Amino acid sequence: MRPLETRDMTPADVEFAVKLERAAFGKTLGETTLLDDVGDRHKAFYCIARSGDERLGFAGIRFHGETAEVMTCVVVAAARRKGVGRALMKAMIDACEERGIKSLTLEVRPSNDAALAFYGAYGFSTVGLRKRYYKDGEDAVLMLRPIGGGR
Repeated sequence: MRPLETRDMTPADVEFAVKLERAAFGKTLGETTLLDDVGDRHKAFYCIARSGDERLGFAGIRFHGETAEVMTCVVVAAARRKGVGRALMKAMIDACEERGIKSLTLEVRPSNDAALAFYGAYGFSTVGLRKRYYKDGEDAVLMLRPIGGGR
């Protein structure tokens, strides 16, 4: 695999993103939401990870005052455990630091051990539980990472 790079997501990437989310999660934020977020850099930041011309994943956050929320972070199945998730997380954290964001939050299924370990390695800690958050009734673990003075 060529070296990994991240770049800002563009409207031309939305079809790829929708297909990737659907394949990974069985659902998607949706084309309309992604186009709206990608088109408004004051409200959101989305990025693509790639190696050469091959897109390997994407991630996005929305800004809410001094906090930001991870909306999605997904990697092509064949590219997992090869640094793509790390590149996407670094890009999101850098975007938060550039904007003076104080904390980054996310929700994750308690059954997703790999994601919990990944986020924990990036300085996220559990701060709460959202009961019956997902459509199937599973709770969500609410995690938070300080920005600026954090990891």
